[in-house]
Amino acid sequence: MSKVTYIYARDRKKNIENNTVEAKELYYSFHLFKEDGNDMNIIEYETKDNFINKFLYFYDRILNKFISIPSYSHQLYSNKNKDIIKKSDYVFLVNEGVGFSALPMIYNLNKISETKIVLFSMGLLSKKVKKYFSFLHHLFIRYLLNRIDNVIFLGKGEYEIAKKTFNKLEAKFHHLNFSVDTEFWSTTESRKFETNKNILFVGNDSNKDENMVKEIAKLLPDYKFTCISKLPGLKNTKLNNLNVVDGEWNNSSVSDQDLKSFYTSSFLTIIPLKESLQPAGQSVALQSMCSGTPVLITQTDGFWDKEKFENNKHIIFIQSKNEYDWKDKILELSNNNSLIKKISLNSKSNVVNNFDLYTFHTNLKTFIDK
Repeated sequence: MSKVTYIYARDRKKNIENNTVEAKELYYSFHLFKEDGNDMNIIEYETKDNFINKFLYFYDRILNKFISIPSYSHQLYSNKNKDIIKKSDYVFLVNEGVGFSALPMIYNLNKISETKIVLFSMGLLSKKVKKYFSFLHHLFIRYLLNRIDNVIFLGKGEYEIAKKTFNKLEAKFHHLNFSVDTEFWSTTESRKFETNKNILFVGNDSNKDENMVKEIAKLLPDYKFTCISKLPGLKNTKLNNLNVVDGEWNNSSVSDQDLKSFYTSSFLTIIPLKESLQPAGQSVALQSMCSGTPVLITQTDGFWDKEKFENNKHIIFIQSKNEYDWKDKILELSNNNSLIKKISLNSKSNVVNNFDLYTFHTNLKTFIDK
């Protein structure tokens, strides 16, 4: 039995303790490590009011504002948390923001402990950096990577760039497909697309192009668009055929079960993206496909696995940034029932067979035990 600690941003701990977890993918294998019989701990951001944390607040502000480093160490640092980390066999940092926030607690850990630190990355190398601070930004990333034992890149594009950029650290880098709770998102009900004109957009990622969503909706007044998002470009939109539901992952007003219902009542999920190395749209796309709803997505360099997704077989890629091309593609799909059914079945099968949590867990254990 190992001592395993997960460091999350927020809200996971209460869900686990209250047994209110629905879909499990955003817990990054916590539940399966627990099923393996390990001793589990959770650390999360929380408000702390002491001298050290007040100092770290200003440290974080400088990193965020000038160097584009997402650090919230003032909400994480404590002697108690340092002790938990030191006594753990494995510590999982669930994203790069958590990684940078944990730095003041792990910067010398490899000298005083045998704890293995694992970082999940889904945008470490995709931040927009002010020109004069790019060197420092790069330096902080290298500093973090030097204190991590394993970096799990959830997008293949970013993984390949990381190997070239930090070639001396390549042995630490692994690519692992982000996976979803296929047992939760999958549905056995028969899907009918013939008369369905419901189109779904989900997410708050800044790499998603909310303006494109509005322009597409304007061109398709006979279609009903539902946007589950807090993106500011959508919140005050006034279109008769566009409904904005104010929601995000940790917002209880839209549960995972609610989101599943939105997926299954739509004939298509659209994911217009801005160019980025970040695997943007990954979780939404996999959830949607697992529920049987095909996905139309911008083809970017950050797409997570181009080898396992064939255009017009498992997914629909579009390269254009022109709303008229999006409109034409949506109409084409809407008017081709046999194609949309084929993509629905193929995409669901692809996700269930290749992107499930058990495969993710098995591969993760292989990487960290090397």
